[in-house]
Amino acid sequence: MILKYIPLLLIVLLSTSCGQAPAHDEHGHGHDEVKLPLTAYSNQLEVFAEADPFIVGHTSNVLAHFSVLDGFKPMEATSVTLSLVVGTKGIRQTVNQAVRSGIYAFKLQPGTAGKGQLIFDIQKNGQQQQVVVRDIQVYADEHDAIHEAEEAMPASSNAISFTKEQSWKVDFATDAPQVGNFGSVIKATASVQPSPANETIIVAKSSGIVNFSNGMLTEGKAVTAGSPLLTVVGEGLVENTEVKRRQAKAEFERTQSEWIRKQKLAKQQIVSQKELQQAKADHEKAAAEWKNLKNTLNQSGEVVSAASNGFVHQVHVRNGAFVEAGTSLLTITQTDRLLLKAMVRQSKLQEIATIESANIVTSIGNQTHSLKDLNGRILSYGRATNSDSYLIPVNIEVDYTADLAAGGFVDVFMKSAAKEAVLSVPQSALVEEQGNFFVFVQLTPELFEKRVVKTGARDGMRTVVTAGLKSQERIVTRGALLVKLAAVSSSIDPHAGHVH
Repeated sequence: MILKYIPLLLIVLLSTSCGQAPAHDEHGHGHDEVKLPLTAYSNQLEVFAEADPFIVGHTSNVLAHFSVLDGFKPMEATSVTLSLVVGTKGIRQTVNQAVRSGIYAFKLQPGTAGKGQLIFDIQKNGQQQQVVVRDIQVYADEHDAIHEAEEAMPASSNAISFTKEQSWKVDFATDAPQVGNFGSVIKATASVQPSPANETIIVAKSSGIVNFSNGMLTEGKAVTAGSPLLTVVGEGLVENTEVKRRQAKAEFERTQSEWIRKQKLAKQQIVSQKELQQAKADHEKAAAEWKNLKNTLNQSGEVVSAASNGFVHQVHVRNGAFVEAGTSLLTITQTDRLLLKAMVRQSKLQEIATIESANIVTSIGNQTHSLKDLNGRILSYGRATNSDSYLIPVNIEVDYTADLAAGGFVDVFMKSAAKEAVLSVPQSALVEEQGNFFVFVQLTPELFEKRVVKTGARDGMRTVVTAGLKSQERIVTRGALLVKLAAVSSSIDPHAGHVH
């Protein structure tokens, strides 16, 4: 019977042994197990440090992570000096090499109790930067230090761990919500069209058969000014353009000879001034006709060239088709400007008059551009509807970009004059789940709390938050989905020290 309970007894003893706390700490944590999360920002850097509680006479290890705010990637420095200053007394240590990229380790032994500050002085490429962590408490008693450090640890029932090493490897950023004026927003779908000012329609100047250059002329083909695109050939037709060309040349030469002859006769007063002027008029008319045909026609027919740089937007005729003079052949579009034509409901007519700017969300790559980024402007808007549509057109002109294709569609968020100050966050900060929106609030730069928020108007770039978030809180603005995925893969004890 006794042997039956021996395995169970061993298990109990082993589990009790593993769970025993150090005799000197009633909370079950020693000096080396409790870490203080310290965070500070400058204009260019984020510093996140994990430190042992600062106790007089004890050595505190400080592991500091430095992130460059422009991109949130690890900082590389020549040397970093850490100073702990309490009142007029201080200690410091300089390290010239990182433990790993962006991570620097320090050891400080305070000699004075009281409240002070940690100062990081960074040397990089001959330039110095400084980041200060304020309100650092140095304790005289180890028990008080550990107890208050535990109380200061951020706690949340749904805290998610996302380490600096993880965030440095992906597109990640944090920032505070923006407080500012936010006007009403009109969302509409807009067609992308070439700007009328940059579109040229080329027409045939003579009748004949269309012959594409190199046998191929397609929409989207890039062209340069003066490059031949097609020819219109009249050979073989009853109304042969080459015959017209020869007739025009003969008429030009005949009227030229007549004009020269009558000039000589006028000097001898054999012809009247009226006859002389008539001969001059006939010659000028024939010269104009000959010049026009000579420039547009050669032995192969009329050569049609591009009038400007751009691309072929539309081909109006087929290879081998017969066309008459004045027929539209093709449309050439320059690529530097585009027209966005948005259609808006009649009920928004009064708001349309107050539109000041817009954000454009493309279907290609789901990119978002502001009107300012694209050097855009609101051209005009309709004052009434027409018989074809009950919607009101709003015309916006913007610069061409690779993700704006003529003939496609985009979403346009048109913004009117700002009315009141509100709290807003970038669209990328929001994560949607079953109709609810969440943000990830930073507890420390490696610990985030998932929090539900109520949203209001959005302009394609930012969304108004009406409840659930404070202006002084910092949130994940890029990479929120990755933080959400991290929550699925692991759970976190908010009181646990971070281990690298």
